[in-house]
Amino acid sequence: QLSMSCNSQFLNNGRKGRLIKSIIGIAEGTNQYTKQRMAYYFKTPMVSRYSNMENGIIAQQNLESKSAFKINWASYYIEILNMYDDKPAPKGAVGRIVVTDLFNYAMPMIRYDTGDLGIMDYKSKPPTLKQIEGRKTDAIYNTKGNIVSSFIMTDIINYEGIKQMQLIQTDKKKYVLKLNTDDTFNDESQVLEEFKNYLGEDANLSIQYVNEIPLLASGKRKITVNRIKIS
Repeated sequence: QLSMSCNSQFLNNGRKGRLIKSIIGIAEGTNQYTKQRMAYYFKTPMVSRYSNMENGIIAQQNLESKSAFKINWASYYIEILNMYDDKPAPKGAVGRIVVTDLFNYAMPMIRYDTGDLGIMDYKSKPPTLKQIEGRKTDAIYNTKGNIVSSFIMTDIINYEGIKQMQLIQTDKKKYVLKLNTDDTFNDESQVLEEFKNYLGEDANLSIQYVNEIPLLASGKRKITVNRIKIS
């Protein structure tokens, strides 16, 4: 989903002047290629926003920060906690994004677990969100049990002929890569090799070709799915 701010020239005469004043991605992560294409066609840089229904706008990129998300510290206190306890995650490590919001009109929200994963950059003053990795339940683990960044998907999808992709983990070392491609795609072996660089050389990875990767009821499309059964 996108939010676009238009100027009056666009409303009155779409052929004159600069049509779009700002472009903000507000629902799903957007890779650099898409941002570059949006900037090319609409003559305006694109940034992404991180928000949720419970709190509102938590963080957003700006034109200077490029990939980092500036946190709305005036409204929230953000912490990055370990995956399975409430201790702070090591600096530079992926952890759970936890929000404390004392300004909620209905009730205070203290250490609210958003269900999302991210990395904090503590070198910035004030700290920023270096990366937002997506939902904890959709996190993919390599064959050694470490979380793999979802950004590998946005990099690999740039192969020619790939229209959509989805990586599914079905066991600790077993993965299925769904691909929706056109006739120009002929890089299957390279894609498998590149994924194994991230997942592990002992990863059991297979490709399944599909005509479409369906949207969820929310209008989003998952790029990673974890189906490991937890006993």
